Amino acid sequence: MMILPVFLSVALSQAFANAASSSAQTSNITASSCVDPSGYTSCFNKANDVALNCFSGAGTDETVQQSCGCELYLDEIQCALESCWNQVYSCEYQELASTFLINCPSTPIPSFPAPDDAPNRCSCNLGYVIQNATGSFNAPCSTEATLDVDRTFACTCCMESSAWTSIFEICPDTDPTLIGYNRINNELAYFNEPFDQCGQYLESYNCVNDLSFTPIGDIPFLSSFPATTGTATLSNIGGSVTTPPLGATYTWTANGVPRTITAADAKKTGASKGSSTTKGSGAAATSGSTTTGSGSTSSSSSGASGSAQSSLGSHALVIGVSLLGLAFL
Repeated sequence: MMILPVFLSVALSQAFANAASSSAQTSNITASSCVDPSGYTSCFNKANDVALNCFSGAGTDETVQQSCGCELYLDEIQCALESCWNQVYSCEYQELASTFLINCPSTPIPSFPAPDDAPNRCSCNLGYVIQNATGSFNAPCSTEATLDVDRTFACTCCMESSAWTSIFEICPDTDPTLIGYNRINNELAYFNEPFDQCGQYLESYNCVNDLSFTPIGDIPFLSSFPATTGTATLSNIGGSVTTPPLGATYTWTANGVPRTITAADAKKTGASKGSSTTKGSGAAATSGSTTTGSGSTSSSSSGASGSAQSSLGSHALVIGVSLLGLAFL
C-alpha cells in the first residue's frame, strides 16, 4: 500500500481558481499591530496586486493557479518578516505559515514554528502542531511495497495516531477545531481505516521503533480518542518582541529562490507592539521543538486597505474551520 498525500486536492485547485476575482488576501495580520504599519500595508497591497495579475493570467491551468497562490503566501510572509517582525511569533503569523506548509511545496519558513518561550507567542504552538500533523503522512512505511497486511494496516493506524496526537496532545487545553481537527479528520477519511478500530495494530507495533514514525517530543502516541478535549481559544501571550528576531538583514530561500529581508527600523516607525492577553489560552508545546529564538526554520500561512478575504479566503472549501477570522485548517 502506498499512502498518497492528499493536501493538494481538487478542492484546493478550485479555491485558487476562485481567487482570481476581486482580491487575493490570505493573511489575518493587521497593519496596526505592526512595527511599520505603512510599510506592511504597501508591501501587502503590492503582493495582492501581483497575485491577482497572476491568477488572471492563469486561466484554468490548475498548476499555475496553485503556483500563484503559493507565491502569494510567500510574499505575505516576506511582508511580515520585514515590516511586522514584532508579530512573527503571534497566532496570526504562525497561522499564515501553517497554511503555506499545508497547501504548498515544502520549504523552510523563518520564525516557524515559534520558540516555546518566545514573546508575543500564540498560546498554542500552531507551527509545532501542524508540522507534526502533516509530517504524519510522510512516514517511510507509507511507500513500502509489502505483502504484510498487518504491517500495512499498522502503518495507516500509526499515521492516524501521529496526526491525532499532534492535534489533541500538543495543546491539550485548546479547542482542537481551532488547530486543525476538521482538516485532519477530512484527510484521514480518505484512508478508510477508522481510528477506533486501530487498537490491535497499535498494540502490536511501536509506531516509532517499528515503523520509523517521528516522535512528537516525549508525548506518547494515542491509541484511542481522548475522553475529553480542550475548549480554550487562541491568544497571543508573553509580552512584546522589541528587536527583529532575524536581525537587521536576513536571507532565506523559498523554492530555490533567495529572498532578502530588511527589517523595518522600530526607532523610525514606532514602538514594537504586542499582546500579553492570556484569556482562553491553551498550553503551548514544551518538548520536542527544534526552533531557536533567532528564527530557525522548519524542515518540511488585514493589513492592507481595500483587501477582502473573498479569494484565497475561499480556502474554506479546503480548510474547514476559521482561526482568528481567516479560513485556515
